[in-house]
Amino acid sequence: EPLLDILEEIRAADWGEDGLLGPSTLNIGKLEAGVAMNVFAERASATLLHRIVDDMKRRKAQVLEIVRDRAEVTYLTQAEPQRMHVVDGFKTKVVSFGTDIPYLREMGTPLLIGPGSILDAHTEDEKITIQQMNEAVEIYKRLYFTLKEEA
Repeated sequence: EPLLDILEEIRAADWGEDGLLGPSTLNIGKLEAGVAMNVFAERASATLLHRIVDDMKRRKAQVLEIVRDRAEVTYLTQAEPQRMHVVDGFKTKVVSFGTDIPYLREMGTPLLIGPGSILDAHTEDEKITIQQMNEAVEIYKRLYFTLKEEA
């Protein structure tokens, strides 16, 4: 029950909003506790995915302020909000899901573009249609020539 109290406070907190990225999002993706419904749980844990849209250090401090000494906090991964490079002439859309982009920035200016639906991405049923693949080829060709002209 103490974990549920902490989670409710985290859910109720204001996690900020950004004019471009929108509001922060929070998902309590995994809860684990107990061995039976008639036995008090000796331990409990929760795994959260938190998409921060402003300052990560500030939000980490906010989590610790809420949790205090009531639980241990471990960060499995962390990244500042990502503002993507925009190429003129290509549609853009702000989405509230994670990406590997923070880990690729040292390689150059990353672009997040590709066919398919985020609802299928990284699932057992991940797929794209032939039409989506053909459209992607055209988008990638157009992107290549646009970036080549900018260089």
